[in-house]
Amino acid sequence: MSVYFAHSMLSYGTKKEQADKVFIQEHFGEQRFVDPSLLGSNSMKFYYALVEDCDALVFTEYAKSIGKGVWSEIRHALNCGVSVFLLRKGKFYASHEFNVVVFNKNDWKKHYAKVKLTKPKEGA
Repeated sequence: MSVYFAHSMLSYGTKKEQADKVFIQEHFGEQRFVDPSLLGSNSMKFYYALVEDCDALVFTEYAKSIGKGVWSEIRHALNCGVSVFLLRKGKFYASHEFNVVVFNKNDWKKHYAKVKLTKPKEGA
């Protein structure tokens, strides 16, 4: 399985980023792990092509939000039929378990959107 790891550039090189990488690879396997922090392109088209070539996209939040780049990678993955998962506090949530709400269009880097978990329906 190939997995794209969408995460804030502000988390690149941190201990949390490293721990998240290990956790994702342990869960999904290490056949192909695409980490944009190791790539040098400034072109979103470049990253979109990588997303399209993966089976899944896993993303994390930074300071309880996501930036526009992560948001656009999520949106692109969903539009291409790539499975999307949120990694939060050691648990994976599939795309039907959360909503992404844009709340600050002027803050592209850090607080562009919030991820809200959806509540399970009664009796489910």
